[in-house]
Amino acid sequence: MAFVGNVLLLFATEQWFGHDLLGAVLMLAAICIVTYPYLSSYAFRVFSPLLSATLAAVYIMDHEEYYMLFGLMGVEAVLACWLLLRPARCPKIAGIMRPLTCSAAVMLPATLLFINLQHTHAWNNNFPEMPWAANLPFSIGLAYLFWIMAGRPWINNQLALAMGGALLLGITTTPGVPVAIGLMVLGYARGDRVLMIISYLFLPAFLATFYYSLNSPLAAKALVIAGSGVVLMLLRWLSGCRVFQEEAS
Repeated sequence: MAFVGNVLLLFATEQWFGHDLLGAVLMLAAICIVTYPYLSSYAFRVFSPLLSATLAAVYIMDHEEYYMLFGLMGVEAVLACWLLLRPARCPKIAGIMRPLTCSAAVMLPATLLFINLQHTHAWNNNFPEMPWAANLPFSIGLAYLFWIMAGRPWINNQLALAMGGALLLGITTTPGVPVAIGLMVLGYARGDRVLMIISYLFLPAFLATFYYSLNSPLAAKALVIAGSGVVLMLLRWLSGCRVFQEEAS
């Protein structure tokens, strides 16, 4: 009933604002904020924030303000970092925020995948290619995540290796791959199967959509994918070296 009520209210809002999606976006976000603490439905708490982010992306695409997607991704990244890196200590609050955490873990990679799909099969020929510099914030964030997961120590050989590999991934891969790896790291560190499943779903999706992108030559895409694999295999090999094993022991 809650979903039906939201849909009917969205239709009424769209008619009121003259078929402008901005009113629907703001109304849906307000509904999500107001009703989230009071509705105990797990599915509603997961999908309501996702629907708000999806509708915001549709509004941006409808008005062809493509670079506003970076602002949307910034908001999603801040929300995901706040929920994933600073979990509530109170069990009751943690249980209430759990659906929103799952939703936030999907928002950012879903938006990145949506951008990648714009370059696939000529969905949108006017959509600008994502600049190379967009990789850096996600790679720096992945390196920072490694440092946090290690307990914020002084930089040692293993940590320097992991952080250096994260920064190299920013040069040799697409922006979605560091995000998926970050979710995978968090999932393994916390034993969270939901985060691991999300990362397992998005990682091959990012590689596949990038490979079938029409905005880059095949040779460049092959080099990027091969470079990502080389960096990850090099990190795995170096982590087994004697100096790193002795340091870990």
